[in-house]
Parts: sequence; C-alpha cells; structure tokens
Amino acid sequence: MKVVVFHDAVTGLAQLPIQGPMYGSEAVSEQELAREGLSRLPADAVILADGNFGIFDFSYQVVESGRGLVVRLTKERALRILRCQPLGAGAERAVVWSPSAWDRKAHPELPESAELKGRIVVVAHPARSGERMYLFTTLDLPAREIADLYALRWNVETDLRSLKKTVALQRLSGRSVATVRKELAMAVTAYNLVRAVMWSAAARAGLKPRQLSFSGVYGVVQAVLPHLAMADSESRLDYWIERMLAHAAKFKLPQRSRRRSFPRHVWGQGAKFPAPRRGNSLPEESK
Repeated sequence: MKVVVFHDAVTGLAQLPIQGPMYGSEAVSEQELAREGLSRLPADAVILADGNFGIFDFSYQVVESGRGLVVRLTKERALRILRCQPLGAGAERAVVWSPSAWDRKAHPELPESAELKGRIVVVAHPARSGERMYLFTTLDLPAREIADLYALRWNVETDLRSLKKTVALQRLSGRSVATVRKELAMAVTAYNLVRAVMWSAAARAGLKPRQLSFSGVYGVVQAVLPHLAMADSESRLDYWIERMLAHAAKFKLPQRSRRRSFPRHVWGQGAKFPAPRRGNSLPEESK
C-alpha cells in the first residue's frame, strides 16, 4: 500500500491520508495520490514538495489548481530546464518549464500548450558541504525567503516519525481494505488531536507549536482523556482541559545553541533468532 498525507508545515496538522495499492493492475504512484489530495487543501495553500514530487505533471496540477509551489528538482532536471547553464549557490533565474517527451508519453492528457513559468533558485545544502539544491517556485518572493520556506518541509519528516513511532502507525493490524482505511483515519485523527492540543498550549504560553515535544504532549493527552470522558459537568470538563493545556505547555523542547557533538544514529531492532557465528555449523536439529 502507498499512502500520501499532506501536513501543515507550521502546526503539523495532517489531512486524512490518501492511499492506494502498490502492486497489481490498479497500482498507483505517490504522485497520483498527491494529485488526488490537492482538492482537499485550502485554496491559498502553498505546496512544499521534495524531489520525489519535482516532476512536471504534479507541478502543473498544483499551478492549475491556483496554489503556490516550491518544489525541489533533481540536478539533471534543473539543468535541462536551465538549458545546461549551471548556477552557483544563491543564484536564481526566471525559466519556462516545458514537459519532456517522456512527460507527454506518461501523461497524454497534458494540453499541447502546457508549460510552467517560474524561477529556479539555487541554495547550498544545509547538511552536505558543497552540494546544491535546485528549487522551482512560482512565488514572487526573494530567493532567501524561498529557501527559508522550503526549509519548513523538513518538519514533515519529524511528523512522519511521530505518526509511525509515537502513534504506532508503523505497522497496521487490519486484515481488510476497509479496516485498514479506518485504522489509518483513526491514527491520523489521534495525531491531529495531539497537534491541536500543542497548538492551543503553545498559543497560551507564547510559544510556537513546534517548540513543544510531540511525545510529551501525547503522554499528557493520554493521561487526561479518561478524566475528560468521565466529566459530569461543563465546569469539570473545562477544569481538565485547562490542566491538560497547562501541563502540555511544560514540554518545551531544548533550544540547541550549537550542533550535536555526536552524529545521530538509528538503534538496531534486534534479531528474533540468534544467528550462527561465522565458521560454526548450525545445531544438528536445525539443519
């Protein structure tokens, strides 16, 4: 199964997921699912997308929907649009992006006049020295603001971690299509409840929503939910909501003054069964 979810880059709130089969005659791509989800977004939304969505057809659908766009392009695609004229970091150039022969073959529904007018903005990669990122945008903003706007897209990576790990959406237990869809919807609804609490708590404390710890606020919501369910009056309900928001505001993330002194690593999951040492034969009963 493939799943696409649109997230608000500031609050982290997520739209209901769009899903489709990964294999078989009805298999769909992530780009197809994303096109389907565009209609659910606010009319004035600006789409921030990584290189996986930096293709002509998806970008064209975004612009045709009347929404702004900042999308990362592969170096090869950017140079083709620039007609092989490389730009240095910090440079920008107005371009007209036309569909390639492959684009037209893959998407025959594209009109003959299809093209995109915008700019390519080149920025230094924040984590890889010497590497550049090529951003295509339709927004009339300075290059520095375009780069800062695209940087917000990284927030979605941490949102996905919260969905998979904290909300336990990494593995689904449903045995039918209908059950899996319900499981996805309920998980995203629970995730959005925590995000809504974070937004309200941060607003009261004069913070930004993403300055609070998702896992910390998630624990607060879990602890308070039984009390909210058992509240027998509006005053008791208000009491527990106030306590929930007050405690949630205490889970402020530390503000790092410098980079980590050690690289981040992914902890191993561990093996279910012991592996034989090299050179040793397996026990007789396991052969």
